[in-house]
Amino acid sequence: MFLIILPLIIGIGIYALFRSSDMVIFSWFPVFKTVKDMVKLNSSLDFLNPVIKNYILFSVPDGLWLYSFTSSMILIWKKSNFRYKNLWMFSGGIIAISHEVGQRLGLFSGTYDVKDLTTYLIATIVAVSVTNIFFKEA
Repeated sequence: MFLIILPLIIGIGIYALFRSSDMVIFSWFPVFKTVKDMVKLNSSLDFLNPVIKNYILFSVPDGLWLYSFTSSMILIWKKSNFRYKNLWMFSGGIIAISHEVGQRLGLFSGTYDVKDLTTYLIATIVAVSVTNIFFKEA
């Protein structure tokens, strides 16, 4: 479970500590804004190349959450005989990738980003690999 919960915590931490205070998450969880204001970490990633910084701030949290979701679904459905278990196991990746492609096609609001698409693919592949390595008996 550590390999599922830790990425969630890291993703929330990136949002809570480094992203703009105008995001919706800060109205849902005001404590994040308070902690962020106290710590003042907004500029602590400025030493990074802007491309890397933006990738960490905008793509990595989504990839971490998708990884956690996919890993959870695999663990839940892996031993099932249910006919559509693969659909459930990969539902997060299917939705995330479809949404990103839909943004590219103008079907959904938002900005299409090939880095997001790549991150979703990597997150799904890593989730499958990690659960196969560490949760063989599950």
